[in-house]
Amino acid sequence: MNNFGINLCLAALIILLELQVIFACQCGMPKHPQRSFCESDYVIKVKVIEKTTFKDPDYVEPTDALYPSFDNFWGGMEMDQYIPEAHKIKYSVYVEKVYKGEQYASRKTKIELETSASSGICGITYLKEGERYLIGGVLDDDTKEFTIALCDTWIEKFEDVTKTQRQGIKRFYKKYCNQCAIEAGDIFFPPEVPAKMRRICGYSPFNTAENDCEKNFSACVRLPDGSCGWMNSKSYKQCVKARKDKTPKKQKQRRNKKKQ
Repeated sequence: MNNFGINLCLAALIILLELQVIFACQCGMPKHPQRSFCESDYVIKVKVIEKTTFKDPDYVEPTDALYPSFDNFWGGMEMDQYIPEAHKIKYSVYVEKVYKGEQYASRKTKIELETSASSGICGITYLKEGERYLIGGVLDDDTKEFTIALCDTWIEKFEDVTKTQRQGIKRFYKKYCNQCAIEAGDIFFPPEVPAKMRRICGYSPFNTAENDCEKNFSACVRLPDGSCGWMNSKSYKQCVKARKDKTPKKQKQRRNKKKQ
């Protein structure tokens, strides 16, 4: 291959890499697991049996100048090997429990989850064979297949799911899906709004994993007065207290007391 051909190949690869950066996967704000549960068609506990990568049979290689095709490019490799959209990952998983979507998945059966082979276009590439995961997602509207993607799928390593979250999955989340909503930010209601009309729990997506008391230790439920609010468990109270103690205002107050 002459210098012109080499330069053309390198230019094409650079363009592909730049496109991946430009169109990198961008998701919205993190969601509380209860909201993820309610928005999912199915929520299941699975064990990954096998992970395979394959060329998407529906992929059509572009023929325009942006994606040139070289028959003898670097030992005969096709250009689509460098195009993320050309490949997918298939996870064969064993369903151990079904928490939602019994009409789509059954316990003690095997199903297949498909995703893009590139995290740059929202593919989930990190699941490991032999590991167990909690997965909640939305079925493909047309095929009803289990397709998963970074922004549309709720995935947690099962050993990292907290005790409160497991109780929520089994009992609280589903019960309050149609009664209470979870929205990002602080929610304030005017005093004249009746308690039964206060159906939103405010959730901050900016808390660190350690300080996310609502995610780790609570659920949005109907309180005794009829309003929706965070379930006030012992663990939740302790977490909220610890979080408040770490705020700059509290830290400043403690420093001032020490000086006195």
